Amino acid sequence: MYRGNIRNTGTAEGTVNSHLDLLWKFKSGGGIISTCLVTDQVVVVGGLDKKLYFLDPQTGQKLRILSFSGSIGGTPVLKDSLLFFGTQRGGDSFYALNLKNFKMVWEKKLKDIYSSPIIHNEIVYVGAGDGSIRALQLKTGKEIWQFKTQDAIKASAAVDSNMLWLGSLDNHMHCISQNKGELLWKFKTAGGIYSTAAVDDENLYFGSADGSIYALDKNEGKKVWSFKTGAPIYSSPALSESLVFIGSNDHNLYALSKTTGEKVWSFTCQSLIHSSPVVVGDKVAFGSLDGSFYVLDKDTGALIFKYTTEGMIKASPAYYKGKFYLGSYDRHLYCWGD
Repeated sequence: MYRGNIRNTGTAEGTVNSHLDLLWKFKSGGGIISTCLVTDQVVVVGGLDKKLYFLDPQTGQKLRILSFSGSIGGTPVLKDSLLFFGTQRGGDSFYALNLKNFKMVWEKKLKDIYSSPIIHNEIVYVGAGDGSIRALQLKTGKEIWQFKTQDAIKASAAVDSNMLWLGSLDNHMHCISQNKGELLWKFKTAGGIYSTAAVDDENLYFGSADGSIYALDKNEGKKVWSFKTGAPIYSSPALSESLVFIGSNDHNLYALSKTTGEKVWSFTCQSLIHSSPVVVGDKVAFGSLDGSFYVLDKDTGALIFKYTTEGMIKASPAYYKGKFYLGSYDRHLYCWGD
């Protein structure tokens, strides 16, 4: 799933060699802002060309393409053999697809799904452009509850134990009960929240279009610390044991102390960073609107690897078994490994 787990920590098990090679690239019919879903058998990625691509993870060969009436910007989530994903910009539907026979199990009309769905306890949660988040039964799509914010939702939800956290363009981070969809608390920032929150045992971390990165007590919603960057934040954080990694539109990727919010290091790119970083072992990887894919030492911010594509990179990298997968506005999906 998007960000790797229900807490959205953006971490993956494994190690990354300092030397990476381009193993393959696949040309799609449009720009790619969706982060890949990768398994042993398949890479699944959505395109702005209103198509969902299924590729061989080893070779990048096309296995199947499905067409829809709207573009796909979020990351699908897979549970058993069911694939869940949404469309936007005229498609306005949320789907459950059986990957064994490629038949739709159910479809629900939802306006402009920019966020990635998340699954917990046989329930799929998805936010929509009308400002609502829905809790749907996995097998049937039946709505269990709906919670409405005051503006569009572009972030994805984080869930843990009995709570769900979700940012909205209404400038608030909302904490909602998973069983009833009731508001437990909300925290106001000075800008819309595009950033998907990451959660650890104590706190919730996210960025805001007001340019600040926030750490809140996840149970009560009280601010633990905030760190001000030089521009709005669309990137989502990744967490290591001691650090928070997040990009800003001020062209910097920041590594901050989880406990104090103090800057440990920053790395400057040539353009905005909408891509959300991924932590693998002692490395952190991300893309930038300057068109480049970066791999840094997570403790020092030193550059280890860089690859420049022909288009902006808004998507976040996916990592699986020694390989990174990342799409670009140049209409290609790239795979790097050793």
